[in-house]
Amino acid sequence: MAAEATEANKTLSASESEVKRLTQATKNFHKELAGAPEDWDTTGTLSVPSTATFRRFGEVIDGIHRDIKSEESLIRERKKRIESIQCELGRIERRGELPSEQALHNARTHRERGWSFVLAEWKGEGIKGEFVPGTPLEDAFPQAIVQADAVADQLHHQAAAVAQAEEHRLQITQSEKQNHEATDTIRKLQNKLTEVQTAWAAEWLPCGITPRTPTEMEEWREGWSQFKDRLRQLREAEETFQRKSIHVQKARMQLARVLSESGEKDFALLYAKAIRQVQQGEQASGRRIEIIRQIQGLSIQLEPLARNHDRLSMVVKDATNKWGAQCRMAGLPENISPTSGLVLLEERKALLSKFDNWKESSAQSQRTREAVRQYEQAIAEKAVLLSARGDTPESREIDLWKMLAKARVTQTRHEQLAGQIEEAKHALEECQESHNQAVQALEEFIHMAKLETSEALEPLLANVEVREQARSRIATLRDTLSGLARGQAVDEFLARIRAEDADALSQRKSALQVQKQEKEAALHTVIETVYALKSQKQTLEAAGDTAANYRQQAESCAARLKQDASRFVRLRLAAHFLQTQIERFRKENQGPLLEKSGHVFQGITRGAFVGLGAEFNADDTPVLVGLRPDKSSVPIAGMSDGSRDQLYLSLRLAALDQYLEQHEPMPLILDDLLITFDDERVIAILPQLSALAQRTQIFLFTHHDHLVELCRRTLDKDAFHFHRLNICVCEKAK
Repeated sequence: MAAEATEANKTLSASESEVKRLTQATKNFHKELAGAPEDWDTTGTLSVPSTATFRRFGEVIDGIHRDIKSEESLIRERKKRIESIQCELGRIERRGELPSEQALHNARTHRERGWSFVLAEWKGEGIKGEFVPGTPLEDAFPQAIVQADAVADQLHHQAAAVAQAEEHRLQITQSEKQNHEATDTIRKLQNKLTEVQTAWAAEWLPCGITPRTPTEMEEWREGWSQFKDRLRQLREAEETFQRKSIHVQKARMQLARVLSESGEKDFALLYAKAIRQVQQGEQASGRRIEIIRQIQGLSIQLEPLARNHDRLSMVVKDATNKWGAQCRMAGLPENISPTSGLVLLEERKALLSKFDNWKESSAQSQRTREAVRQYEQAIAEKAVLLSARGDTPESREIDLWKMLAKARVTQTRHEQLAGQIEEAKHALEECQESHNQAVQALEEFIHMAKLETSEALEPLLANVEVREQARSRIATLRDTLSGLARGQAVDEFLARIRAEDADALSQRKSALQVQKQEKEAALHTVIETVYALKSQKQTLEAAGDTAANYRQQAESCAARLKQDASRFVRLRLAAHFLQTQIERFRKENQGPLLEKSGHVFQGITRGAFVGLGAEFNADDTPVLVGLRPDKSSVPIAGMSDGSRDQLYLSLRLAALDQYLEQHEPMPLILDDLLITFDDERVIAILPQLSALAQRTQIFLFTHHDHLVELCRRTLDKDAFHFHRLNICVCEKAK
């Protein structure tokens, strides 16, 4: 038990250091776990959701985010499309006011009413009321004719623009409706996202942790797993440390009771004392005679030593006197010891050094105070000069800084005003130049008009304005008559009007009205056809938008498939490359290793196995097997415990032999290696170890005496060295 306690005591400090290291590592991992409980054991036993739960919620949330982004992208595209259509519609409307069927009907009705007034005036029947209040009939009726013809012409020429405008308005309406539907879809997705996030938070309720996103919490879970591993290692290390401490404590109490010592002494001291007593007990009987001889020899040696003692006493006395003289010179007590004197001298030297440092610090402090005083004096002078307020240097300094900031702002404002003044001067010069040019132009105009002063221009300008108005009135009337003439010269049209028979006009009017009704019916038929074609066009455009959406979704899926396929190909290539490299390394290194370990295994098992081989299991994974003399193979699971140990030993010895071919030798330590081997296999393995010992040093520990006898019978005396370790103190005590 004492030997085991000794080993435990040797590793006790290492176990304690390991506990401290694991405690610090666990503490660091625990700090990284945001929201985790303070108690480590509680944190290690948290009911954290599984990886599948992380993956499921992550995929759902990511899918919702992708759908929301897709809908928002479609909304932005439709808004851009609406803006584009609105711009096109605005360009169409800026070309002029688009007419309508109702505007044409109203213009023609107004024109017919005016014509009735003209006929009544022509027949002398008298006019009841006014055609256009405030406007003579001869002016209002031509204007009505021109307006009706203009609306008809505009409707005829701009029929395509009107249809295009209606089409644009319909597209805007449809796009706005789709945007409203997309907004509702986004709202539903956001509600679904809220529900998923609530369910995600519910998964963490047993832990008492408010979760972040699944991706972030997945990293948290990895940190938690590492923390749990460190916590498990810490508890195991604490248990090992506690077990070793109890073992050492029990062994110390037993040693203290046997040695009649205090149980508070250290185990190593008690163990060393026990070893000494055992050794002294063994050696006491043989050393008594030797001690007597030594006493006689020491008596003979004592005489010259006594003489040397007298001489050294005189030397010491002389040195003591000299030391006293030196102490008096240094101001120290005469009876002080040399060690104490040296300590006092060192302390005096340290005090002198501290005094020098104090003097230097005092000088530095004095310079600092002087600099502060000068700075405060400068602040006071500036404050008096600039009328700064404040009773203390600090308040004056703050006021001066404020004044400096205001001065900088004022300077900036001054520079801005100076620039504005310069700009105003340039503008004034330009205005003066324009005025001079205008005066010069006026003088030239007066000279051309052959007038003496500028006041004489006013009657001339008034006459010119009247003449221009008359010309404009004549031109307007001629334009009106030109529109009524429908391409005929105005003078010829007037002659034709004078030649018309007023009585026949009513009959012609009736015939023209019949023709008008027929044309209007045909026009309505054409309009209905146009509306039907427009409806078909809208249906086709809606189908085109749906097809475009499906195409966009297909392109998005194709892009994702392309990305996933590319990643799949890269992973498969990487896996193939790694498999190829592993197979190449196995062929290069496994062959010699298997061959060497097979020879060793054959020798250890004394022919029960002839070697080792590699086969593939159902998963195409290479496995190690033992080969029988009849060519049959035995897997590792089918071997006995001793055969498995011998197999592992063969692999170790072969690997060490291969390592020694390219590296420096290193010791091989084997502890109770042959405990599961029978005597025949022990005799077979010892020559293998002896051959390997020619290349490196081997330590074989065992507590079985029969293995020592087998080693002596099997190997030469020079092939090994036998060392017996100390016997357990507890057994000796018994």
